[in-house]
Amino acid sequence: MKEQEFIQRYLAGERDFYDFDLEGICLDGSNPDLLEVLPTVNSKEKDSTPRVILQNLNLGGANLEGVNLAYINLENVNLTGADLRGADLTYINLNNVNLTESVFDCSNFHQTHCTNIDFTNIQLRDDSDWNKTSFVNCNFYQAQLQNISLSEVDFHNCNLERANIVFYNLYETSFANSSLIQAHFTSNCLYEDEISKINFIGANLTDTVFHRINFAKIIIDKNTQLEPQLLQIIKLFNRQLTDDELIELDLSNVNLAYSDLSHLDLSYLNLSNANLQNTNLL
Repeated sequence: MKEQEFIQRYLAGERDFYDFDLEGICLDGSNPDLLEVLPTVNSKEKDSTPRVILQNLNLGGANLEGVNLAYINLENVNLTGADLRGADLTYINLNNVNLTESVFDCSNFHQTHCTNIDFTNIQLRDDSDWNKTSFVNCNFYQAQLQNISLSEVDFHNCNLERANIVFYNLYETSFANSSLIQAHFTSNCLYEDEISKINFIGANLTDTVFHRINFAKIIIDKNTQLEPQLLQIIKLFNRQLTDDELIELDLSNVNLAYSDLSHLDLSYLNLSNANLQNTNLL
């Protein structure tokens, strides 16, 4: 289906495009046909590109591979199981959209704003870029976020329980007030400055697993929920332990692989059976 047919059917009141093939169509703000006939709002971005508004759509299972949705406002849209591989989602606004089990390989979510979105079991792979994207009240339960850039991404009050997150950039990323119970974080960063100021203020880190993380970069507060041992580890890396706490600290059987323990006083630590693979102790 091409843009013209989609526009005509949408204007005629059709909203059910379940399992349709919309591969490669252009629905962004540069499409003059859309701007003339569909509601728009002005973009807040510097180039002031108008945003086309599409509402109350059923696109479950649709083939949207390579679709251009830049500068679109999608509201109350079902995208369950949709194929969005290679889609351009730059500057898109999503509100109350269901993306459960959708496929987003190589998607670009650069500076996207998402509110009340269901990403349950979503699979995102292959160097995807979510730079400066905002997620508010979104559900990422059991999401597979593999090898993605999360630089300056804001997850606020989101559900990331049991999510598997493999990232190559976690620069000033915020998970404030989000639930990360049993989530897994694995760093593929090549450079130290690619991990900085990871905000877990008010977050639930119960049974969260960290691999190759520099704990000195983690920011928590009194409202962060986490196991006492993880709290002590974070305090250790941030030089916040008293001498008495250092003496009592037990790091036996703890995974500290790829951690930087340099310039720390390790003389009191129990590191028996700890994983110190590629750990810097000097």
